[in-house]
Amino acid sequence: MNSLILGSGFGLYGYFPAIVEISKKVYLHDKYKKKFKNLKIYQKFENKVLWYKNLQNIIKDIDLLVIAKKPSLQFKFIKEIFRYKKKFKHLFLEKPIDINPKDSLKLIRYLEKNKISYSFGFIFKYCSWFKYLKNNNKKKEISIFWFIKKKNLSNSWKYKTKEGGGLIRFYGVHFLKLLTELKFNKVINNKISNNEWSISVKNKKNNIISITLKYNDKDKFLIFKNGKIFKNLDNPFLKKIRKYQHDPRVKYLKNYILDELSKVRKKRSIHYFEFLDFWKKVEKNISVKKI
Repeated sequence: MNSLILGSGFGLYGYFPAIVEISKKVYLHDKYKKKFKNLKIYQKFENKVLWYKNLQNIIKDIDLLVIAKKPSLQFKFIKEIFRYKKKFKHLFLEKPIDINPKDSLKLIRYLEKNKISYSFGFIFKYCSWFKYLKNNNKKKEISIFWFIKKKNLSNSWKYKTKEGGGLIRFYGVHFLKLLTELKFNKVINNKISNNEWSISVKNKKNNIISITLKYNDKDKFLIFKNGKIFKNLDNPFLKKIRKYQHDPRVKYLKNYILDELSKVRKKRSIHYFEFLDFWKKVEKNISVKKI
């Protein structure tokens, strides 16, 4: 299979090493060359890279397509690609899908209407701590704290809610997808301020999961089970994420890609519709105040 990756950020240091081993060739735009050269850890795969300048010239050779662009641009690139009427084996996109639940729903309906096999990069479910939450059904109360070091990037879309960023839409949306899968959809508490978001939900058995996300001067990820520390990590991915080094998220992306390629396309949308309904409910019923 040949793959095409659109996106020079997470597309290069995340998706490229995750998909290159199952690809015969990986197409990258010529303008990504400088960034790719800086990722020296992945130079061993350079013989699999084909650089292109004109998308129209290579589109017929692509089997797998990765679009790792910011939320406001993903739909635009989807429409641009699919005007060539090319049939792909699968389309991988990044979360949070689009800038908000409403626009995300439009995007998914477009994919469904055009019978495009797709999935979005919600990879928390491949982490060991999530597997525990999923498999342990005993009476419990779980509290999750994710302290996020805010980088000195004041203009980054990742911190702007209107662009699909912020504590809920960029970071918290991972958890909203997990909570949907776990059937924790009864909201007990839901508050947000400029630097912190907290939500508590329960399932039909009255088990409770509380999640707090907060911008901080240091990264930290903690899970408490019935008041006692269960996990104490730097981040949800177990290891620190360092620039120009092997990204710990790659192994989860590999699992996600192989898992999604093995699934049947039918009824894929149902899970996303449930998630989008929950995301919409969370944003609609939230207390905006200092926590």
